[in-house]
Amino acid sequence: MGSPLAGRVHISVSIMTHPQRRDLADDLCERLGELAPRIVVDPEPDGPPTAVRTAAAAWNSAPSDATHHLVIQDDVHPSREFTSALADEVRSAPMCCLSLYAGWANRVGATARVAALTGRRRFLIEESFVPAPALILPTGLAREAGAYLNAHMADADLGDSTLLSSFLRRRGIPVEALTASLVQHDALGSPSLLAKSAAKGIRRAACFRDDITDHTDLDGLLARPPALPYVIPDNRRAVVDVGLPDGSWKTLHAAEWLEGRGYDDVLPPPVKPLVDEGGRVVASSSDLREAWLAAFCAGVLAGPGALPRSCEGSVAAVALRSLLPGSFRRGLTGPDVALLTDIGGPLIDDALERSRRS
Repeated sequence: MGSPLAGRVHISVSIMTHPQRRDLADDLCERLGELAPRIVVDPEPDGPPTAVRTAAAAWNSAPSDATHHLVIQDDVHPSREFTSALADEVRSAPMCCLSLYAGWANRVGATARVAALTGRRRFLIEESFVPAPALILPTGLAREAGAYLNAHMADADLGDSTLLSSFLRRRGIPVEALTASLVQHDALGSPSLLAKSAAKGIRRAACFRDDITDHTDLDGLLARPPALPYVIPDNRRAVVDVGLPDGSWKTLHAAEWLEGRGYDDVLPPPVKPLVDEGGRVVASSSDLREAWLAAFCAGVLAGPGALPRSCEGSVAAVALRSLLPGSFRRGLTGPDVALLTDIGGPLIDDALERSRRS
């Protein structure tokens, strides 16, 4: 028996905003015009800073005639052909809870890169939060999510992404994310009204759909990978989180993980610090070597069946180019991101090539 939603998709959209950021919401509303989005403003704009109030109102605003409800933040930039791509994703899995955005840092970014290297269209989110910049749920569930947020307003300091994750886990409902994100976050350089969010630095997608020029077909779902390599932004150390039977993760330094797999002589190439035009060090030699190790581990994990990245605009290439800036997101400027993406590309390429030859 097919899904009760098969063949019928009506997506409603709410844009979360605050009066101080209303211009962002208006611009986004214009971009999403054919979806007729509704702008939802913080109902207590002078209250304690939190996104939970606005998120609760946004999820509760799902109309009864919609099959799915999308809540999207005001500082995202939708991809080209966003509406048709979104409808295709919903039709392919109408009962799915789907994040249209996967950030470039930590385990989420690492999973997106493994998914890109292995040709998977989506991957499971197994974190204590859900990527909330653009999240779509079946309408009934969306309203339940809004009620849950209202009932847990006392825990608003946890943030809407953590509370939504708690709600969905209690319901036993998995969340999937797109390997090729349909929105870019922080693309407009807007300041966050939340100190906690601002401290996270620039948050971009691990792999943004508009950056892909070689649209190799992606298919299938990447479930929990056995290991996830990434660089910790706080200390810029390359680590590999190894999945344990109880669902938790054990964190190893990348070199330790490689030694356990028989790679005893893996040494990053000698590299000079990356400096900007003014002579400021954007990434030290140590930072770059750690990023190289994380990329090498990603290549080992993906194995010989990994997608080729011969084309600069391939899914794998785009995802891997975000590893370096995503690792050093705190304190970066827009020019820093461009420098790390462009100059860091050959370094990441070298790591992947070395992993294939090893």
